[in-house]
Amino acid sequence: MASFQVSKVVTLSFTLTSVVVAAMVVFLLKGYQERTRAINLRKQGFAMPPHNPLFGHIFVLARIMSNLPKDVHPHYLADQLRRRYPEMGPIFYLDAWPFITLTLVVASPRTLSQITTEHVLPKFPAIKVFLFPLANGKDIVSMDGPEWKYWRNMFNPGFSASHLMTLVPDIVRETTAFCDMLQDHADKGDILRMKTLTDNLAMDVIGKVVLDSNLDCQHRSNPMVNALRRQMRWMAFGSEGNPFQQYHPFRPFIHRYNTYQMDRYISPEVDARFEIHRTSLKSEKNDPSKIRSKSVVDLALAAYLKQNPNASNSGGIDPIFKEIAINQMKLFLFSGHDTTSSTVCYVLYLLTVYPWALSRLRAEHDEILGGDSSQAANRISEDPYLINKLPYTTASMLLPPRCRRVTESGKLTSKTHSHQGIDASFPCGIYDPQR
Repeated sequence: MASFQVSKVVTLSFTLTSVVVAAMVVFLLKGYQERTRAINLRKQGFAMPPHNPLFGHIFVLARIMSNLPKDVHPHYLADQLRRRYPEMGPIFYLDAWPFITLTLVVASPRTLSQITTEHVLPKFPAIKVFLFPLANGKDIVSMDGPEWKYWRNMFNPGFSASHLMTLVPDIVRETTAFCDMLQDHADKGDILRMKTLTDNLAMDVIGKVVLDSNLDCQHRSNPMVNALRRQMRWMAFGSEGNPFQQYHPFRPFIHRYNTYQMDRYISPEVDARFEIHRTSLKSEKNDPSKIRSKSVVDLALAAYLKQNPNASNSGGIDPIFKEIAINQMKLFLFSGHDTTSSTVCYVLYLLTVYPWALSRLRAEHDEILGGDSSQAANRISEDPYLINKLPYTTASMLLPPRCRRVTESGKLTSKTHSHQGIDASFPCGIYDPQR
């Protein structure tokens, strides 16, 4: 009996050792291939930071990261590399394997335009990995080729400028609630986290635009939004330095639970909108395009029914279409709210730093919207095109992401806005050179 137990232990130990050795061999071979690719590119004259044959650019990145705040956005890293080694130019390779595969970093607007608009190239694999827990790979950011084109055309009408103008009254209503909350906190003298308020504002607006649903995040907790935010905290690119962060044993279960919570909320919303469209078709002479719909999901359903007229007579919405539509809704809710809320926070911050800009902004509002600020919301709701007559306001919202310094005359200077030595004045894209 004892010898049998010893034999089992030996067998288990041998198996585990074999697995570890095999994994190490695969790891070393992959590392050799990645480093060799980078070395060959460098020999051919392609731009990149100083390269170590053994560690690639890991030490270079570590030195730069040591001078940045711990919670700095990863996008700053590429910009800091460009500034540290200006001789590389705006396009260079980065070898940071095993954290990420050999990467081509593009900081040239002209080249970015070619990559993203003039030529439809395959998406960066890490983006698909990152978004998979949210949309299961069935979203327009992860899709490629004809599939991407089909769904992009399906949702495009929902984001056209003319259509968004019809949604302005809803956006104004949510923004008015936000302003009332700010006024309430100001009256009480509260110190608060502005990002929380702007996150909730952006989520309410996007929920209305995308689902025609009143999420009401500004006043109460919403289970779908809570699940989405939890999911975001557990999403990873696969390039994180902490292995436990990448391979957390609970991650798959948390992803499934959050997905269930989100789908349980969005699925009935899609079903309800589909039923509205199907019943409305009878009074609109079977032309779904004539149904007065506002939200993105409404326009997508209208396009779906126009392409599939028999669907209105069937028992329900096609399950494949419904699954992809739900995933697209989650993507829209995810992708828009953080960038919007961060921009609002930064705009408010800059207006406190540059009071002359705030004065100019107020003067423009008084001129176009009238001197009574309490009536501004009503005027915009009644005539949404008034916002097209606010060029300085529009510029104030567009400039912060580029962080360019603006003079009191309103002209851009060549010097970029810097905060604690961190500059971000250019768009940056990262691509897999093998694809």
